[in-house]
Amino acid sequence: MTRSFALVPLIFALCACALSQANPNPTDIRLSRVDLEVRMSDGTTCTATAPEADVTLRQGALDGCPDGFGYVVEIDPRSNILRRVVELVIKSVAPEAELPPVASVSITDPRGQTYEFVSPRPVAPIR
Repeated sequence: MTRSFALVPLIFALCACALSQANPNPTDIRLSRVDLEVRMSDGTTCTATAPEADVTLRQGALDGCPDGFGYVVEIDPRSNILRRVVELVIKSVAPEAELPPVASVSITDPRGQTYEFVSPRPVAPIR
């Protein structure tokens, strides 16, 4: 009798694992001037292509994801002098290199849950 009760936590853990695999969620993003890549918890990568013109707000459905995953990218058009200096230095060393745009990215799953990301990723403090 006690053995059957010992199996209950194991059964719940297996069900939770199966549910998390059935419903992947976004874990990381990479934003450039030309595309958005979203890494999902199940290992897949979804993408979206930027529009041709300089647009500060873009939205749509992600390609390569299950149906129902949408995105909104809000690019911050402001710049500061330090970023411009860094861009000039990077371009002088590697002309094809590019800093990621400063933006907020929202990914919404089919259930309506929204995941928020920022670009570029925040730098972890040095301890």
